[in-house]
Amino acid sequence: MASSFSGPVILDEVQYVPELFRYLKLLIDEDRRPGRFLLTGSQVFSLQQMGSESLAGRLAMLELGPLGASEL
Repeated sequence: MASSFSGPVILDEVQYVPELFRYLKLLIDEDRRPGRFLLTGSQVFSLQQMGSESLAGRLAMLELGPLGASEL
């Protein structure tokens, strides 16, 4: 199941597509190079639960807070 993309892939609001995690698991198991996928979402709890169940040992999670006034 080789993927047809060559660079990093950014997927936003992944909590709305839980079936995606199974497919990502297969792709990651084929090629364990880090940084191939960047998954984002706005519902932290949903992402933590989905990611920890289906991508255990295959992901790192970072929780980013809102931008401060000096960052805008």
